[in-house]
Amino acid sequence: MDEETKLARERLAKRFGKKMRTGGKGTVRRKKKVRNKIKINRIEKEEKDFNILIDKLNNNIQNTKVVNKVKKRVFLNEWALDFCLELSRKDLSKKIIKNIEKIKEEHEEFFENYIGIYEDGIILFTKKYKKCKQLFTERGYDFLIDCLEECLKDLEKKKYLEDKEVKDKINIEECIDLLELSQHEIPSKTDIKKAYLKKSRVLHPDKHPNETAKYVKLFKELNKAYKGVLSYFYEKKVSNSGDVVE
Repeated sequence: MDEETKLARERLAKRFGKKMRTGGKGTVRRKKKVRNKIKINRIEKEEKDFNILIDKLNNNIQNTKVVNKVKKRVFLNEWALDFCLELSRKDLSKKIIKNIEKIKEEHEEFFENYIGIYEDGIILFTKKYKKCKQLFTERGYDFLIDCLEECLKDLEKKKYLEDKEVKDKINIEECIDLLELSQHEIPSKTDIKKAYLKKSRVLHPDKHPNETAKYVKLFKELNKAYKGVLSYFYEKKVSNSGDVVE
């Protein structure tokens, strides 16, 4: 500091009666307190609920007596098939799924990609929340959760142990007629599925927004006919010991 500046500061100090801070106001910069941002991986409540539901389903599936495993396997396979067949275009993201009919034709592959796995011949559900949220629309995700919750209720009530006696309770000729299959030969599984998909394109409620109630009923009848014909010709019986027999 030169002599002239030093004298000027002394004069200012005498005038104001106090010692001036070198540099004046604001020269001393305050250090900003840096708060450590702790990133906590919080799972959304919806995802937590989803994972809890999946755990409950898998615990129920795995805690099964050997004698009932085959029946539970049949029940879960039917559930997976029903779920995929009842999906509509509005349930799925257009960015991910371009052809909904392909899902219905290859439902096992679709199921394993997004919802569950086939382990030792039985279905187990997987915690693919983020993948499901990308795949399904809001309506579709709600439908998935409703179906999973209904599946859990049925498993808890052991509905898979109920004897359906399908052959005695359905009118097979009416079911074959509804699917427009031949009455003179046994249809293959492929023929039954193709007939169902062809009719579902015509009868699905989404195709008839002005007559929803009517076509919901018709579509349910079509599903019943499809399962009835498939069961009548191809469903395996389960013996008292839990073995599958033809």
